[in-house]
Amino acid sequence: MIAVTPPRSRTRHCCMKISLYRSGRKSVVQFAISNSRNSPKTHSYNLSCLSKLTEMSTTTESATLPVFALDERDIPANAIPSLPSLGATYNVLNGLYADARSCLQVVVDWPNLPFHNVTFGDKIWGVPDMVNYNPVSRTEFNSTFGKSADDYSRALSSRTELGTEWPFFSGSVSVDFSQSETNNLANAFTRVTNEVTLYTLSLPPPLELQMYLRPAFLKILDSADPQLIYEQYGTHIVSNMIIGGRAAFTCTTDTTRYSASDSVEVAAQVSVKAFMGTLSASEQLKYQETIDSFQESSTYRVLTEGGDAKYGNQNFLNNIDAWSDSVKSYPAFVDFGGTPAFTALYQLASTKARQDELKDAYATYCKNYSTSLIVPGPYLRARFVSSNPRVAYFSTTDYRQGRPEPVVFYAFSFGLGDGYVGLSQQFTVSQNITYNWPDGAPVKALVPGVVVPVTRWEIFRDFIDNPNDAGLTYTRIWRGYGPTNDYVVMSHIAYT
Repeated sequence: MIAVTPPRSRTRHCCMKISLYRSGRKSVVQFAISNSRNSPKTHSYNLSCLSKLTEMSTTTESATLPVFALDERDIPANAIPSLPSLGATYNVLNGLYADARSCLQVVVDWPNLPFHNVTFGDKIWGVPDMVNYNPVSRTEFNSTFGKSADDYSRALSSRTELGTEWPFFSGSVSVDFSQSETNNLANAFTRVTNEVTLYTLSLPPPLELQMYLRPAFLKILDSADPQLIYEQYGTHIVSNMIIGGRAAFTCTTDTTRYSASDSVEVAAQVSVKAFMGTLSASEQLKYQETIDSFQESSTYRVLTEGGDAKYGNQNFLNNIDAWSDSVKSYPAFVDFGGTPAFTALYQLASTKARQDELKDAYATYCKNYSTSLIVPGPYLRARFVSSNPRVAYFSTTDYRQGRPEPVVFYAFSFGLGDGYVGLSQQFTVSQNITYNWPDGAPVKALVPGVVVPVTRWEIFRDFIDNPNDAGLTYTRIWRGYGPTNDYVVMSHIAYT
């Protein structure tokens, strides 16, 4: 009997990646064959609209509506930190996820609202009477995962009531990851956050909120061109937010190199906890292989929001406790609170008819201006061949079933030169004779991660060759797998 061994690693085979995504309301299947890192700039935050609360006409052709800005001198000197971000307009399509830098205009009439004092820590803060202030003291880990940049964006939006119909918060994708990373189809993306929560701030429901907005802004909602409203003011108002500190680990994982049995998201979670020294000894032992594989296949960066800047970002891991302790003195807007996190602008119009008009315009705006995060094609370059891949048939008897059955194999060659690969496989018979059938259509990947080698093999079936002959030989068929379920191996391969 001939010994059966799996395919050797030196024989390379490729697999195809299939991604399903949504384009508007239609489902589209994206087919692709599947085998540098820019450091982001560090941003400090100053609310861009902190100038005199006025209604100024802009002079650009595309923005002719008044600009609503806030002078911090028009609210109490002890106003609770991050208050201007509450009730600020926000563009959920291209804004960052839970970031004051994406707060656009201050449309709540803060200077004309009554305040009351609350005590937090050793300080007294002013809170508007209509704001729900809830002190909270907790530290927790959260994670967001996407097997592509588009999935990552939709996973972020699923943390709010916005849903996943559109790729919201596309700004976070470009900040969290480089273009070369998001353009590689083999990469998966994880964001693990360590959040220190101090308090939450939230606004009343839309009908009550209308009473506290700038009258001029309400007039604009009822009369201005809907498209212009969304272009200049954004799509929503922030109505529920968490104030504290956030350390975000943004991780890019090459799935062709990650080999642990745990998911990439779990691997990112336990790896971040290991970085921060919060894993127990038993967890460290349990996940060591996962952590090792993740570190070998991933790159990450740390970005902090809130806390003392000298302890944040690249200095965070060496100053975790100092940073956490400093959050009380340097709090920031770090996440959206409970749902609803937003109030849609169309909910604030004065009549049902106008609300419906703005709601329809919002859907159109999303359709026209959402940022596509799908890697643009073409994905492959193909060579023309004189014939289709040739097919080899032979009859065997399945020793478990006892019936003749045809087996089909396609010709294959991974290395064709100049980056080209063939889309089929070699046919090998039990007598160790290889028939060199012509290669299938040669293709070349134009996008990284489209074509990758098979990462593992499992036994598919065993056959008896020539069952009527005196000497029986066996053929074993192996099934290949790609690094994730999105990759499809083009066919099986027989080894004996």
